Amino acid sequence: MPPSAPTLPAAGTPVTVRPACCGAELPTRVVGHEGESLVLVRPAHSCGADAVGREVLVTWTVGDGLRCADGVVRAVRGAPVRWVVGLSGPPVAPNRRREERVECRDTAVLRAGRAMIPAQVVNRSRSGLGCLVGGASRLAVHQEVTVEMHGRRARARVVRVRPAGTSLDVGLRLLEPLG
Repeated sequence: MPPSAPTLPAAGTPVTVRPACCGAELPTRVVGHEGESLVLVRPAHSCGADAVGREVLVTWTVGDGLRCADGVVRAVRGAPVRWVVGLSGPPVAPNRRREERVECRDTAVLRAGRAMIPAQVVNRSRSGLGCLVGGASRLAVHQEVTVEMHGRRARARVVRVRPAGTSLDVGLRLLEPLG
């Protein structure tokens, strides 16, 4: 059931778009509506220029919290470039976790090119890890790394890097099972 226009974010509203291809949270804003679709300023997206057909999650703030809606990029057009995102259902309060996240205290090594970065794993789910690494580590959002933990390896994409005291709080989306 498509959403009704009054439940959609108004023009000028800041939103976050999370493409299914990479899981990165991309800030942008609403330009307007086309029927039941949102027209957004194209966010900076490093997974490629052809966004048409990509599944996305759009999230925005309302008076009592957050709302989100799944959608698909239906068109890319204009100057400046806009994304037209058709929403597949009504906005709902988000449950951002696709599966349970478990707190843990574990160690891992992140390989980024030739660098080997020791990491303290603070939480884990089937699709990702939350880690603390040294504050001088050179990691960037969208960067692909290899995670080594308990003798197992998996490729992962960095989806979050933010200061945490003298460390960095790093979020990793696993691109393959770690085991």
